[in-house]
Amino acid sequence: MVAVVALLVGSYLLGAFPQVYLLGRLWGVDLRREADLHIALWRQVSPVPGFIGIVGDMAKGVIPILVIRGLGMDPWVAALAGLLAVAGQMWPAYLFSTGGRGNTTGVAMALTLAPSTFLISSIPMWLGAIIRTLPRFIKARQFASGPPSRSFPLGIIGGFALMPAVAWWQAEAGAIVLAYAGLFLVIVVRRLSVGLRADFKVANNKRSLFWNRFLYDRSFL
Repeated sequence: MVAVVALLVGSYLLGAFPQVYLLGRLWGVDLRREADLHIALWRQVSPVPGFIGIVGDMAKGVIPILVIRGLGMDPWVAALAGLLAVAGQMWPAYLFSTGGRGNTTGVAMALTLAPSTFLISSIPMWLGAIIRTLPRFIKARQFASGPPSRSFPLGIIGGFALMPAVAWWQAEAGAIVLAYAGLFLVIVVRRLSVGLRADFKVANNKRSLFWNRFLYDRSFL
């Protein structure tokens, strides 16, 4: 029991480690007020640290699950550890202002838990990414340029929403089905809650604000 608790706490702390923020500080950039830390690091510093930051956030969703599986522990422990890593990336207890959206860590967690289920569920994510990126790459030869996209965040939430249903259809273990449902829930909570108070004060249409947050991960289009 002690080992399980230690691994779960460690998973959260790993998720909470602010490596993207620290990479920015290493190059003299403070990313705490940025809406998307990965894009800000990519644009304001260079693609290399931006790529390192993305890989680091993906590792947070992979390492706890692989370690727990390697120790032969119950699948429920691995599923909960993955969720805690995502939650830590979103809401780091010791540095709240650097929390991210959780998408990158969540994608890596979902892929590690059940690769075949993820590949089916991620189709909307790939479509959203292609619709967003391909025209910009053809026009400007850049991946992170241009205004915020609607297709990419819509594809992301669509993929996360599909995961529990596809896992159930694929007859995955109950731990995986519930882990995917929990992952979708925390992604939605993060979208709806981050910076809500400030945006709510200036929003003319409160209903549109919540729909925009849910679908497009931002309050105003």
